[in-house]
Order: sequence, then structure tokens, then C-alpha cells
Amino acid sequence: MTLKLLGAIISLPLMLFLPGFFLLRGSLFDGVGESWAERLLLVVVLSTAITSLLALLLAETGYLRIWLLDLLLAAVAVLARLISGGSRRSVLRPRPGRRELVVLAVLLVFTVLMFFRPAEYVVGEGDPGYYFNIGYHLAHTGELTVHDASVPQMGDTELRTFYGSNIAQFFPFHLRDRATGRIQPLLYHLLPTWIGTFIMLFGTFGGLYLTPLFALLGIFSIYVLTRRLSGVAGASAAAFLAAAFTLSMLFARIPLSEIMGQFFVISSLLLFLDFTRSGSTLEGLACALATTSAAVVRPEAAVLFVPLLLVMAARMIAARYRRADYVTANALLAGAVVVLLYIKLREFEYVSANFGKVVKVLGANLNALLLACAAVLALGFVFFNLRPLQRRLAGLGEGLRRRYEPRGGLISRSARGLLAALVLVTFVWLYNFGRGLAGARAPQKMFINTAALLGGLAVFVLVAGLCLLVFSSEPSFSFIVAFLVMVLSVGVQESSLALGQYPWDSRRFVTVTIPLLLVGFGYMVGRLWELKGPAPKAVAAAVAALFLALFIFFSAPLYDLVDYRGANAQLVELAGTLGDDVVAFSDPYVAELLGIPLRYQHGVDARKVALLNDPWGLYTLVLHYQEEGRRLLIDSNDPAAHGVRFSRRILSYVKFVPAFDTTISYPHLEPVTSGRPKEAVTRNVPLTFYTVEPRGRFTR
Repeated sequence: MTLKLLGAIISLPLMLFLPGFFLLRGSLFDGVGESWAERLLLVVVLSTAITSLLALLLAETGYLRIWLLDLLLAAVAVLARLISGGSRRSVLRPRPGRRELVVLAVLLVFTVLMFFRPAEYVVGEGDPGYYFNIGYHLAHTGELTVHDASVPQMGDTELRTFYGSNIAQFFPFHLRDRATGRIQPLLYHLLPTWIGTFIMLFGTFGGLYLTPLFALLGIFSIYVLTRRLSGVAGASAAAFLAAAFTLSMLFARIPLSEIMGQFFVISSLLLFLDFTRSGSTLEGLACALATTSAAVVRPEAAVLFVPLLLVMAARMIAARYRRADYVTANALLAGAVVVLLYIKLREFEYVSANFGKVVKVLGANLNALLLACAAVLALGFVFFNLRPLQRRLAGLGEGLRRRYEPRGGLISRSARGLLAALVLVTFVWLYNFGRGLAGARAPQKMFINTAALLGGLAVFVLVAGLCLLVFSSEPSFSFIVAFLVMVLSVGVQESSLALGQYPWDSRRFVTVTIPLLLVGFGYMVGRLWELKGPAPKAVAAAVAALFLALFIFFSAPLYDLVDYRGANAQLVELAGTLGDDVVAFSDPYVAELLGIPLRYQHGVDARKVALLNDPWGLYTLVLHYQEEGRRLLIDSNDPAAHGVRFSRRILSYVKFVPAFDTTISYPHLEPVTSGRPKEAVTRNVPLTFYTVEPRGRFTR
């Protein structure tokens, strides 16, 4: 315990603060006018992004160790000090006012109360269970890839029995190399990398607190961005609403990547906004690091590279290119290359399986699409670094500027007005698409169901704030915000990933759409607060209070809920009962729910039954296990009832003898198809295990 505490004291500052702190105090930072909050967020984003990319590299190559990660982070901090020099520049300058500190203290307490009650998601149900169990495996092996030593010794019958199509053990654990037993976990790996790191530092339950921590950082990023745009009043409204929002609270408590993606995306937007104003090289680099981190947390976040690079190209044409622009553009391009290689080398199967519709719309297969992206990036490096081309484009831009300068204000307002109108049209379409259709597919109802938690039709108050933000901001920032909201919101609505379960499907809006709606609302509140007279302030406060009360009312049923409470203790007990026997689950749901944690956390040889249609093969397999001193246990005496291809001739060779009964029980939020989540139920998973025994001695 003492060693873990000492390790946490050393590691957490290195992971979350010190690299960014030393970079801020160096010569790369030459920003002006940043608030203390922006500087603090810059430090945290730099540190977490550097930690994320280094830890992911170590995990993917099989060398993630806390001491090695700490050593690399310390080296980054030292190199930052040596290369860029040092200064006495303070992070908290200018100092925050007392009122703001009080607001933030209340916000911190409120957020901790709402978020830091994580679900005991040690089971293997769905994406959260996959993320946690991958992280647990990483924490105890140092690598994301699983090497199952039993696979090379498996015969064809055993492999067919327990690996669907000779590939799928459990979803998302897929066998990639039978000769070595290499099993590749699907899903993106940055979240399980962080979970594994926290398990190393704090133990099993420490891994559950990773998502609440990033949720807290995400709330702070929403606060800082809104503060930058409209002051403390608007920032407070946006941050408190974000902390009280039902989906924020729900998904901050379970291991899901959308919350971490939200932090990096919103931080990237703020850093780019600051970069365009100050020309600070460090802020440009931090934006590129945050964007790259977001894109290896959530695949759809890679879209963020597009508007950022388009704005950088526009800056070049407008002859506003500086040294920091070269660094930022090339850092963004390098980050995009990293993401492209990551998809090709480590996440190809996941992306091709889950984003096939997007690839099809673009009229190519995934390999062709990746190749096209690589070609575009190569041209981008030429475009942003070829000086003669830059001079020609700058000359063209200067000619256009002289020609249209008298009408520049009108053109800018018209462009921003058009963007705001398109954003409004997008949300009108999202709200009405599929509404009232009896046969509407789940994706067609995704935003309608989400809007119910945003006040139903009152969601357009938030939309109005976002449209006002788009219309009133700098053109480049307006374009980026409008582009992201429209592309990703429509992309989510039209995706094939919805299950028809609510609020589960709505998590797709958590990364970009919901936080930007709240930022837009905070911007509108801030603008009203700045108007003279008490009436605008009263309206702003009343509307913010009404939304806050509404969000708290919707979230109240979830406050005392801790999903899967007690599941870990029951798994430990079940694992002790199973011992060294081979355990086969014919029920595919139970196989993942219990089989994954039994195998990857408790060392039980748990497997999922793929098919049972080889009587002689199963008979010899049972004899083989008996020679090893192990039993074959199965959770049903009728695997066909769970959809397993089961040959009744097997019963001529083996029999199913009752072994023991047990029930796994835990509280769980009951999903709905529309409306808001209202109550949790106690979910019981009754199990009857049978020992598979030979009926006698047979010869073939």
C-alpha cells in the first residue's frame, strides 16, 4: 500500500502536470492575454496528451511499465527545460478573482458528487466491459495484445468448438495468429491504456475512477472555452449544466471513451482559438497534440483535422502565415499521419467493421480510402512548406483582399450568418427526422431521444445560443464549430451503430454535439449578462436556473445508482469455485458478461462455445481434459437453446451431470426505447453448471 501511494505521488504529477508546466515556462510559449484558466488548461492538455501518446506507444509495443512511462515523461520535462529555457512565468497569471474561485470550488464539489460514484464495471458487458478488461490485462502484462499459450496446442476440434470461425473467442478478442496464440482486442486502445495505468497505480477499483477524472477535466475545458468567449457568468452556466446533464453523469461513471474524447476535442478548439490570436508556437503544438489524442480516443474525432487544416490553408492565402503557423500546420499533418498509421497497423479491423457505411458513401474500400488520405497528407506537407507556392498564394490572397476589402465586413457577416443558418437547419432536421414514423430505425430516433433530456423542444434555446456563437465569433472559429457540429451530428444520426436502446445510443453525441450546445448556451447567457440594466441579467439567470433545475430533475433517479455494485465480490467467489477447470458458456451474453472477467482478471480458463457438432471430437476432448486433471464445465445441458449448433448425437458419447448452481446479482439501469431513464432494476443471472463426462470407453 505504501509503495502504491508513493508511486501515485510520483506518477500523477508527471502524467497530468509537469511536462506541460515546464513547456509553458519555456521559450515556445509567447502567448499574450491568456487567462489563468487558459494557461492551466494548456498545461494539463499538454501533459495528458504527451502521456496519452507515449503510454499508447508503450502499450501497443508491449512495454508499458509505470517506471518506464515516468522516466520518459521526466525526460520530456527535462528536455523542455533544457531546450526551450526556463522562466519564472506563473501558470496562475493573472490571478483568479475571489468570486470566480468560489464558483469553481462549488463547481468542483458539485462535479465530484455527480461523477465520482463509478459503476463497478468489472464485468464484460458491452464496450465499457471490454475497455475495462482490456485495461486490466494491460495492467498485469504491460501489453495490449493477448498471447494465449493454450492456442498453439489446440487441435482443430477444440479450436472450432471455442473460436467462432476460428477467430472470435469473445468479442472483441479475436485470434489473429494460431501459431503463436496472438489475440488482438478490438476497439480503440487509448482508454484501456489509461485504465491499465490507473490499475497499476491504484489497484482494480482505481481503474474505475479514470473516466470520472477525465469527465472533471472535460467540464473544466467547457468552462474555460466559454469563459474565453463570453466571461465567467456564461462559463459558469455552461459548466454547471454540463455537470448536471444526465448523459454526462451517466457516461462519466462507466468506462467509455466519449468522455475522454470530449475533453481533448473541446481543449483543441480552445487552443486553436488562442493560437490564432496570439501566434504562440506552444499553443499550436498543444492543439495538434490534443487533436491527435482525440483521434486515437474516438475514430470520428479524426474529422477535426479537416477544418483545422483548411483554416491553416486559408491563413496562408491571407498572408497571415508566421513561424508558429509552420509549426502548427506541420504538427497537425504529423498527427494525422500518426492516426492514419494507427488505423492501418492496429485498428484496421475495427474501423472497417464499424465505419463501413462511411467508407461506402465515399465510394471506396478502406485500404483505398487510407491510401487517398495518405496522398492528401503528402500534398499537404508540400503545400504548407513550399515557399514559392506560399508566395504565389499569398500574392493571390493579397489581390483578393484589396479587391473585396471595402465589402469585407459584409462578406464576413454573410458567411457567418450562412453557417449559423446551416447549423439551425441541421438541428431542425435532426429533431424531426424519423419523428412519428412507425417504422423508424433506431438511428432515426437518436437525436429525438437525446433532445428529451435537453428539454424536448426547449433544446432550441441551446441551439439558438450555438447559432449566436457561430454568427458572432471569428470566421475561422465559426467555420470549425459549424463544420464539426454538422458533420458529426449528421454522421451519428445516419450511422449504423445504434442499438435502439436509450440512453445508450445517445453517447455518440457526448463527444462534440452536446458540449458545443452547452458552450453556445453559456455564450448566450454571457452576452445577456453583459448588457446594461437588470432585466437582461434576470432573464439570463432565470433561463440558466430553469435548465439547471430540469437537468437535475432528469438526473436525480441516477444519483444513488452504482451499476454492478457487488459484481466484483461475486466474480471472485465464482472464480474460486471454478478453480482450474475449463468453463464453457453456451449463452453468448453470459459468456461475455462473466467469461471475459473470469478469464482476463481471475485466470479461469473460461471460453465461449461456438459450436458442438463433433461427437467424437468432444468425447476425446473431455478425455484429454480429464488426463490433465481438469473437468469441462458448461452452463447449460441444452446449448441449442442459446443458438449453438448442437448435434444430439453428442449425447451418445457424453452426458451432462449437474455440478452446482449460482446466481450473479447486481443493480443495473434498465434501458428504454424513448424518454428518460427512470429506474434501476436488480438483474439476476441464474447459472446451472454441468460437468461434461464420458458415458464410457469408445473406439472409433
